[in-house]
Amino acid sequence: MLDRLDAASRRLSGAVAVGAGLVLLAVALSTTLDVLLRYLAGMPMRGHAELASLSTAIAVAAFFPALVSQRGNVTIKLVGQWLGRSADRWLNLFGSLCLLAFIAILAWQLVLYAVSMAEGGEVTPYLRLPVAPAWWAVVGSIAAALVAALVATLQDVAATWS
Repeated sequence: MLDRLDAASRRLSGAVAVGAGLVLLAVALSTTLDVLLRYLAGMPMRGHAELASLSTAIAVAAFFPALVSQRGNVTIKLVGQWLGRSADRWLNLFGSLCLLAFIAILAWQLVLYAVSMAEGGEVTPYLRLPVAPAWWAVVGSIAAALVAALVATLQDVAATWS
C-alpha cells in the first residue's frame, strides 16, 4: 500500500514540479520583457515585480513535494555504510523523522502567515491584488510535501523493522 501511495505521490508531484518550472520560465521571460521595455521604451510593466514575487513563491513551494517524494534532499550515507545495514536503516529513519518535523513546523508557520495575510486584507502595493490566495497556494504545496514526508517516514519505519 505504501509503495502504491509513494508511486502516485511521485507521479503527481513530478507533474506539479513541471508546471512550477514552466511558471518560473514565464517569470524569467516576463522579467526579460520588463527590462527590455524599461531600457528601450522607458515603459516598465506596472506591477510586474508583484506578480513575479507571488508567482515565484508559489512555484518554489510547488517543487517541495517532488523533492520530498523523490528523496532529493541532501543525505550523508558514509556513516551508515560504515556502521552497517541496520545502522543505515536507523539513520535513514532518523533523517526522515527530522525532515517530517521540519516540514510540519514549516507548514504550521505558513498557515499562521497565510491567516494573518487574509485577516489583514493584505494586498500588493500597485495592483492591489490580495496576497493571501498566493500564500494559501504555498501552504497547499507544503501540505503535499508533508504527506510525502509522512509516506517516506512510514516506508523507513517499515524498512527499519523488516
